Amino acid sequence: MANKTRSIKLSQKIAAPASKIYPKLIESKELTRWFPTRAESDPVVGGHYMLAFEFTDKSVAEKGNHTRKGQFLDLKPNERVRYTWEVDNTEVTFDLKQSTGGTEIDLIHSGWPEGEDEAAYQSHTRGWQFFLSNLKTLIEDGVDNRATAMGMEAKS
Repeated sequence: MANKTRSIKLSQKIAAPASKIYPKLIESKELTRWFPTRAESDPVVGGHYMLAFEFTDKSVAEKGNHTRKGQFLDLKPNERVRYTWEVDNTEVTFDLKQSTGGTEIDLIHSGWPEGEDEAAYQSHTRGWQFFLSNLKTLIEDGVDNRATAMGMEAKS
């Protein structure tokens, strides 16, 4: 019998075309405007990425600074980005769908073992909620909230 898994599922509507959002999900320079502090990205299927999250407060930085590495599994320009995520061997998928007045982003972070590592699951849920909201405010208003809301170094 296979172990049951669960997913984090979130949606965010952004008043912009998918062509403006898609590069922000895969390109190093664009990722660092809303998500990690530093990024390396080879956005091709099979290509690797590295995301570094760094905090300005030294007490937070000691426990909170971290990197994530993974591999791109599926890339469909202006439609889908899917990659591995090293925490609990999970996967992250962004689906972009044009809708009236903009683009709907559906984020699914799948493969979380049911009943295990609840703290990591909840932490990632809160993180994804914040970062999707931050992507929206960056695109719509030109505002990056990482420094004020999370104490992250924002090198936009």
